[in-house]
Amino acid sequence: MKKILLIAPKSFPVIDAEAIVNIKLLTALSKDGRFEIDLVSKMGGQNYPTDSLESFNVKINEHHIVKVENRISLLSIWQHVVSLFKFGSTFMGAHWAVKALKVVKMLLDKKQYDYVATKNSPSFLLGYYAKKRYKAKWVATWNDPYPEIKYPYPYGQGADAKPGLLERLQIKIMRKADVHVFPSSRLRDHMLRYLKVGKECCVVVPHVALNTSSENFQCKDIEMLRLLHSGNLKFPRNPRPFLRALGKFHEMYPDNRLSVTLMGVYDKDIPELIKELKLENVVLLKKAVSYQESITALADYHLCLIIEADCEEGIFLPTKVSDFFQCGKRIYALSPEKGVLNDLFREKKISYFS
Repeated sequence: MKKILLIAPKSFPVIDAEAIVNIKLLTALSKDGRFEIDLVSKMGGQNYPTDSLESFNVKINEHHIVKVENRISLLSIWQHVVSLFKFGSTFMGAHWAVKALKVVKMLLDKKQYDYVATKNSPSFLLGYYAKKRYKAKWVATWNDPYPEIKYPYPYGQGADAKPGLLERLQIKIMRKADVHVFPSSRLRDHMLRYLKVGKECCVVVPHVALNTSSENFQCKDIEMLRLLHSGNLKFPRNPRPFLRALGKFHEMYPDNRLSVTLMGVYDKDIPELIKELKLENVVLLKKAVSYQESITALADYHLCLIIEADCEEGIFLPTKVSDFFQCGKRIYALSPEKGVLNDLFREKKISYFS
C-alpha cells in the first residue's frame, strides 16, 4: 500500500472551489483502497466544521487541521519572517506553513512516505522542506497559475510578467518538485513558460468526477427550460454580455418558456441590469449555498452555465465542469474562443459553447 502525505490547506473544511477539487480527489483515493493517506489541512478563522470527512466518503489514516488567524498581528508578522529563514521564501499566507511545519515534521519523523503531495499555496513550502530535509519524493499540484502575478490578464499580468524578488524566490522553490501535476495541458504550457522544467516531469490530471447516479439529477419540469449558473460571477467574470443577449432573445420571443437562475455572488449592478433589461420574470438571483446544497440543486435544472473571464486563452478547468459531468448535466460554456472549454466542446464533452 502506497503511503501519501497530502498537504492540502484548502480541502477540509469544504469552503471553496479548491477545497471541492481536493475533497473529491480524497474521495477517489479512499475508494481505490491502495493508498494510506495522512492529511494536513487548514482553518483560517472559521468555526470548526459541523460536517465530517466521512460525510464526503473520505477515509484516511490521520487528519491534522492547522488553524491560523488571517489577520495582521505580531505573531503573524514574526511567522512570516520565520518563513523566509525556514523555507527561503515568504509571502502573504506563508505563516500557515510555519505553523504546520511542526505537524509535518512529526509525521515525516515517524513514517516513510512514498509521496509528499502538495495542493495549494503555501503547501509547496512544506513539500520543498520535506524533499530537502527528508529526501521525500515531492508531487506538486498547480490547479491555477502561481504566483498570482502570472495569472492571465485580466486576473494578472500573464506568464511573461516580470516577477519581484519574493516571487522569484517562490518560483525557484516551485521548480524543485519531482512531479508537477496540472488539470489541463493549457495551464501546464502556460506555467512551463516560467517554471522552466521539462515536460517529462509534468502530468496532466483533470479534476475528479465521481461516480454518481445521474438519474437522481434529471429535471422533471417539462413546461420550461431551466438554466443554472452557480458560483462566482464577480469581476473579472462578466455575465453582462449573456444577460444582454438574453434580453434581446426575450424581446424577440416574449412567450418563450425560459428561466435562468444565478446562484452565488455577483457585482452590485447586476440586479439593476436585470431590471433594465426587463428580465425580472426570467432571471432569478439566489444567494450562495454550501457545496453539497449546490449539487442537490442541480436536480431542478436542465442546463448548467459556465461563464469565464474574457482571457486571451482559457487555461482553466473550472471545478464546476467535473461537478456537472458526474451529475449528468449538459453544459453551456461562455468562454474564450481559444481555451480548455472550447477544447471540450470540440471533443463533444460540452453541449453548447459561445
